[in-house]
Amino acid sequence: MLKLYKAGPSPFVRKVEVFLHEAGLSETTQIVPVQSNPLAGDPVLMAANPVGKIPVLETESGQMLFDSGVICRYLDQRENLGFCPADNWHLLTLAASAEAMLAAMISMSYEARFRPDAFQFEPWVEGQWAKTSCLLDAFEGPWVRDLDGPFNIAQITLVCALGFLDFRHAKRNWRDNRPALAEWFKNISTRPSLVATEPK
Repeated sequence: MLKLYKAGPSPFVRKVEVFLHEAGLSETTQIVPVQSNPLAGDPVLMAANPVGKIPVLETESGQMLFDSGVICRYLDQRENLGFCPADNWHLLTLAASAEAMLAAMISMSYEARFRPDAFQFEPWVEGQWAKTSCLLDAFEGPWVRDLDGPFNIAQITLVCALGFLDFRHAKRNWRDNRPALAEWFKNISTRPSLVATEPK
């Protein structure tokens, strides 16, 4: 049986969960709940991944796979999903761009959740938002037409990023002046695997 180590509404975990749903493996994958934050390591998580980050996927043979990108590629090849084409460099660049957006948003969240108020650095937060905003504009503009087509890793990563924006940073109103991206997100979010993994 596969085991997925997860904590809270992580968008990186959600990426993996989407792959599990699409592969029909979600019902037979054991969830191992762990604690994950940048200040203290969970012994169970640290034993699975020395870096102490989620997600971690434990295979039937006991191999520990970590980093959401590695896990998604593993599931894609294992189940022949076709979501991660090895030679579509533009699509993989879009996926990496959405991943960079996620990293910036996580950094914003950590500043607010784990740094004492007196030490929070607002220019850092706004710098991370500037990166996110630039990427949102790119997806609204020249990249939006590239989001159509068969379900793929770029779409999955972008949905996880936009869903996390709604969940943790709703006051940023990312839909303002981005009608094409907002419409795309609304339409694709009805896919069963995305409904089932929506952050709560």
